[in-house]
Amino acid sequence: MKDDKKKRILIILSVLFILVIPAVLIVASATWLGRSWIKPKVVEEKEVESVNPSQILADKLKYKDQFLLVRAQVVMEDAVCEKKTCPQNDPCCGCKAERNLMVIDSGMSALRSLPGRLLLLTPDKKSLCQRKTNSCDYQCPGWQPGAIYEVKGTFRATPPPQGTALNIYFGYYLEAEESRLVGQLGLFEKGKSFFNDLKNLVASWKTSGYYILH
Repeated sequence: MKDDKKKRILIILSVLFILVIPAVLIVASATWLGRSWIKPKVVEEKEVESVNPSQILADKLKYKDQFLLVRAQVVMEDAVCEKKTCPQNDPCCGCKAERNLMVIDSGMSALRSLPGRLLLLTPDKKSLCQRKTNSCDYQCPGWQPGAIYEVKGTFRATPPPQGTALNIYFGYYLEAEESRLVGQLGLFEKGKSFFNDLKNLVASWKTSGYYILH
């Protein structure tokens, strides 16, 4: 009887080694090979049109709601502040808490006061710079005013009412989603920008009741 049991056990083990285990190995190998030969799915990035601010502003209807790549210089928008008596610890209490960043064509730093500046806002329509507590300075996290950036975002614009002859768009801006610092301006461009700021500063002194931060 014991010999019969041993024979049965040997037969079962032989079947396992000869049939079952090789079958399991074959299935496992086929599965592994099948996975290793599956090519990863390639997601093609949508091509983004590269433009500068003046192109967008010259044809707002064309670029409305378009996702764009804008290469431009980032500058601070002039801040208009109310002349008022401020405490010593807050010399700019008449200035707004937020300040906007604008983009202009690279190399045109001396033309900041002319049309051609495009407003930058966050996707939730907030300004990118905030005034420091008890200070005249503004912080713009992640941005260096005066530097050149590549900005990806959606151009938003509110067209004039239908049936009117107006071609003026209201509330247009670039909804900035990504940005990459490209470089800084050279000494020549910085010099032109300085003299332009000086000219604007002199002009702001003539404003009654308000002053302008450049």
